[in-house]
Amino acid sequence: MRKLMISIFGAACLLAAPAAQAEKYNLTLSGASPGGLWSLIGAGLDKSINKAYPGSTLTYQTGSGGLANVRLVNDKKVPMGLATDPELSAAINGSGPFKGKKMKNNEVNFGFKNIDKRWEIEETESTYIKKIYQMYLQGISLRDIKTFLDTEGVRPRRSKTWSLGTLNTMLKNRVYVGEYTWKDKESGELFKIVLPQIISYSMFSRVQKQITKNIKNYGNNMRKYDTLLSGVLTCSCGENITGQIKKTVDRKTYGCRSNYSKWRGKEVKVCLNTRTMNMDETDSLIISQIKSVVGESSSLKEKFKNEVMSKKGTGSKEITSKKKKIEKNIKSIDKQLETTIKSISINEVNHMLGKTIDVKYHEISNLLEEELIQLEDKKKSYLQEIDDLDNQKDWIDWVSKYGKDMEKRFEKPTSKLIEGIVDEIIVSPVMGETREGKQYQRGHQFKVKFKLPIVNDS
Repeated sequence: MRKLMISIFGAACLLAAPAAQAEKYNLTLSGASPGGLWSLIGAGLDKSINKAYPGSTLTYQTGSGGLANVRLVNDKKVPMGLATDPELSAAINGSGPFKGKKMKNNEVNFGFKNIDKRWEIEETESTYIKKIYQMYLQGISLRDIKTFLDTEGVRPRRSKTWSLGTLNTMLKNRVYVGEYTWKDKESGELFKIVLPQIISYSMFSRVQKQITKNIKNYGNNMRKYDTLLSGVLTCSCGENITGQIKKTVDRKTYGCRSNYSKWRGKEVKVCLNTRTMNMDETDSLIISQIKSVVGESSSLKEKFKNEVMSKKGTGSKEITSKKKKIEKNIKSIDKQLETTIKSISINEVNHMLGKTIDVKYHEISNLLEEELIQLEDKKKSYLQEIDDLDNQKDWIDWVSKYGKDMEKRFEKPTSKLIEGIVDEIIVSPVMGETREGKQYQRGHQFKVKFKLPIVNDS
């Protein structure tokens, strides 16, 4: 995107520059067919540049029009090009030629509309964006969300009905929190665009966690049978560990999904967790350990539980208020980021036109890049604060629901009980050697990560 902005500003800055300098420019301007309005524009620019910089020339190059000119500028084949406002809008918004596709100028993401080359929120569509996110957090499947949208008469931009793939992409798309990043395929450089925000960072973060959890449970028969630990077990190789129940042979096991993932074409690491685990024995071992830790935790003593439950409403309101303040701070940073990015672009333009000497250019670049990094780091810090507050809210809800009669709760534990207090259980292989000196797996080791620091907190 920055290349395009340079080409557009380049002509304007050149014409506005003082003629005192004896510089000469030999430039090429890519236009459309010969003899048209754009040819006249080219001729006028040639005269203006020659007047401002005697001896300079601007050659008008015929071409296929605006979209093609955007590609030529982007590929550094010409320094400048002509294009219409809608075509430039497509480039500025990271669509069209910058995605390798020809798109209509009004085809921005669902939930937005294109007004004078800027993305603005489309009120009706944005309401459904929020509804999609809320429904997903409530545990409603993508298939049921699709049915809801289709029967409500809500239509996507490029088809008559909704697809599951489109909904999945929308749930992961950061444009809805006001962030868009375009990557230059040639240089690998990233260009950031700040957009209006539809979804809060808190809701977006919670949806991503839910997506991760759903992916973790995909591909096994958990949907048929309830398994206690599949939602928290992770193999040390990085793949998920899921439950398999075969009632015909009365066999229940947990196992790493690396072979299944590899069969589906995913590139996976070599996994040494080749042995499956007996489900009942594993459940019993893990539950007894968790129960022991919870029983020793002062954070879960009766006094604390009573305080948490009595202040549940107040605590939730305070957390919501804090999150709103942080969201406002993030919006303020987004505006600062937008200003800094524009300054970086202008600095690049000035250097390209020779208006800024190398030393000054690098000095300005370093200062702006440093400012950009500081702003991005601050934003990351705020996002982490929101994530921490969400975890705190989940913790309050969990204690309120399961805090009473903890002993009885663990007599018949549920997956929700475990997932409310355990973040992850990493399963590593315990290796041994045969008499012949060959490595083999003789067992498993478990590392339980709790969501809050309740271990040794007495």
